[in-house]
Amino acid sequence: MAHLNRWPKTMSTRREIEFRRATLALAADAKAQIALCPPFVCIGDELVIDWGDALDLYRVERTDGFTEEKERAIGVLDQTITRHSGAANARMFCDAAALADDPRWQAVRIAAVAVCAVFGWRIEPPEKSSAVYVAGGRKE
Repeated sequence: MAHLNRWPKTMSTRREIEFRRATLALAADAKAQIALCPPFVCIGDELVIDWGDALDLYRVERTDGFTEEKERAIGVLDQTITRHSGAANARMFCDAAALADDPRWQAVRIAAVAVCAVFGWRIEPPEKSSAVYVAGGRKE
């Protein structure tokens, strides 16, 4: 494990790259978000779960933590997502049309853009995750 300590502090780690990609996915417009997942999944749900997982893994790696400003922005995005969780909000997360027409998604996007800003990330189209989706015996 000592070889890992040779990496420069400025080098992006895989977990940082994944956290950035997941945050950019939440900041993207509905068309870009829909293109990230196959149509048989709950796209909104996948986006927020992916972001939460990426954040958790990146936090484990960041033994020095985040600045107060970064923590605040992450907290706002996390609270924006959490506030709308639960069965009563299933359409927001499971209906692809909600990504475009539900104003709560605009609030998520605004909060995600703020996270990108405090991390110094340029807003650009996100890449697809490396997740493998299986439906009816076929992988996508």
